[in-house]
Amino acid sequence: MAVITLQVAVRETAEPFVLTILPMRLSPPIAFIVGALIVFAGQVSADTLRLKGSNTLGARLAPALAEAFLRQRGCGQITRERSAAQSIVIRGDGACAELTVDIDARGTATGFIGLSDKTAELAMASRPINAAELALLPDLANPGMEQVVALDGLAIIVASSSPLRELKLEEVRALFLGEVDSLAKFGGPSGPLKRYVRDDKSGTFDTFKHLVLRDRAIAGTNTLTYESSEQLAAAVARDPNGIGFVGLAAIGAARALKISGTATEALAPNEFSVATEDYLLSRRIYLYHLPDAPKIALDFIAFSRSAAASKIIDSEHFVALNVRQFNPRLPADSPSEYLELTNGLARLSLNFRFADGLSLLDSKSLSDLGRLAAYLQAQPAKTKVVLIGFSDSSESLPYMSLALSTDRVDYVAQRLAGAGVAINKARGLGAAAPLADNQTALGREKNRRVEVWIEVGAPRSTATSSSRP
Repeated sequence: MAVITLQVAVRETAEPFVLTILPMRLSPPIAFIVGALIVFAGQVSADTLRLKGSNTLGARLAPALAEAFLRQRGCGQITRERSAAQSIVIRGDGACAELTVDIDARGTATGFIGLSDKTAELAMASRPINAAELALLPDLANPGMEQVVALDGLAIIVASSSPLRELKLEEVRALFLGEVDSLAKFGGPSGPLKRYVRDDKSGTFDTFKHLVLRDRAIAGTNTLTYESSEQLAAAVARDPNGIGFVGLAAIGAARALKISGTATEALAPNEFSVATEDYLLSRRIYLYHLPDAPKIALDFIAFSRSAAASKIIDSEHFVALNVRQFNPRLPADSPSEYLELTNGLARLSLNFRFADGLSLLDSKSLSDLGRLAAYLQAQPAKTKVVLIGFSDSSESLPYMSLALSTDRVDYVAQRLAGAGVAINKARGLGAAAPLADNQTALGREKNRRVEVWIEVGAPRSTATSSSRP
């Protein structure tokens, strides 16, 4: 005979309860009860979906998606409980009373740790997985383990009262590297600069460090660090001598500046510039999972990429992946052929981007092919569709640059033709109309693209203004 003690944790965040069976032989009924309790505990755990990682995603968007996900599964009343400063537990009742979504949003890096130590089924990330994380989680090298669920722009923000309206990327870099200690040099107030930054566990910090600082460290006095983007933005909004960086959803009462390259157009982070990823500091928002992820995690990802989720994503001030039309004005110095090709057309909200020197699409672009094909098939018959391809100026001689841009256009056209979509024109324009400086890898990546334009009726104005919506 033996004393058997079972410690059963219903949820990771719940206190375990202890069941003690007094000394006796395990008769078949008792054995059945013990087995049933163990199975029960496993079933409850399987009904708990744990998301860890990005505060950008986890502060508002992930909880909003989780609530809609629970409603889709038959939940009635939804409740939220804040278990810690950056942690939320979401529950429903009725048909899904046993289903719980735990969201722990303490930075992108913590999401990959959660996958590694099995304390999360999904990692929320506001940047791609890095090499060190991939070494711990080699299964995530499989493109199917990475899902882009939304787009975002890293906004450079100042106080709403500030006279500043735009900065060059190199100027932002100088401010955060401590090379410039006042906004006065760029038209702002003359007081001592205060730098408002995210903590180093956040994907927002990593994105800023990579895209703006080129992996150098933030320097200078008067640097204040925040774990919450919303709190950071609120502080900047009140400080005329402050500058910071947050995602679109957290701008609040602060002002987002237009950002330009050395010799390229300044763009504000908005729906158009982020959807097309033309904005220099646009970024993708990810969910990562392991190959053995439970069905509930895969169901949540599928919901997050649905039409219903797109409305929630937009309402939370991110940019959804669904295809939409824009009617932008092209800059006055655009090549004449570019203006002629696009006259009377609307631009669609996605670009196809390519690796250096190759006509191969990245993972998001491969998914976009299916979205675009479905969108174009739903348009009226004989709608004009034009593809325009570009290269970066470093891609060999001008002739080779033109040939590469043409190859990229042809590649996308062939893939769409395979899906039953006819293209009226497919034209490569070489290194014309750059979006960013070609001196950096980021700039070259922005410039290697294929744009999609479709007929909308009245010709678009080609006025000299270079503003965009």
